[in-house]
Amino acid sequence: MKTEFVVGGLDLASVSSGVTYVRGTWNGSTVKLEPLIEKAFRIENSFPSRYEHARKMLQLSCSVRDEYGLDLCAIEDYTMQIASMVSFSMGEFGGIVRAFHYASGFPILLNKPQIMRSFIADARKIPKGAAGKRSIIEWCGEDFSYESVQTYAKERSDCSDAFVHACLGIYTLLFLEGVPLSILSEKRQMTWKNHKKSGILDQLDVRLLYPRKRAVAE
Repeated sequence: MKTEFVVGGLDLASVSSGVTYVRGTWNGSTVKLEPLIEKAFRIENSFPSRYEHARKMLQLSCSVRDEYGLDLCAIEDYTMQIASMVSFSMGEFGGIVRAFHYASGFPILLNKPQIMRSFIADARKIPKGAAGKRSIIEWCGEDFSYESVQTYAKERSDCSDAFVHACLGIYTLLFLEGVPLSILSEKRQMTWKNHKKSGILDQLDVRLLYPRKRAVAE
């Protein structure tokens, strides 16, 4: 049974994104989480900028793999932004990031926003907007002693969201190794919540992507 994993959390947005790489260790009763590297990205509204930042994210993931070993990249899945131009830029950027990592041999876990929110919501009610972002930052500190080192509030928020995605990846991998959810979850909602598909185990056959082999060189 493997008890230690390194997971990269990638919180993607069309103008700014955050990535946080976390090592999680299961000691038989609790999960110890150790942030390794975090980085914020400011992205211009153009295809060349999105392509270049996706390439930089891949380079960072490859460097983490070389130094620590990287078991999984947990990436925020697409959100429904109907009648918004953001959906086009997000789809383009998210697609490039996924394709780069998948082609380079990284397993990928796609986390829908509601899964992240339900993981946190049992500990606190998350309001919308800026107050919700602050709430997630506070939750990371209170529950996992994680505090982003970024200077600006938006970048701290992006990296904190990325930390949560990495946590979801670590918990998922530990469950797949045989650690019972009843022990892992404590008070957090890990499976179906009120019969809505918002738990981390929902549709794993669709959300968890394993490349057969590394198709391209970094």
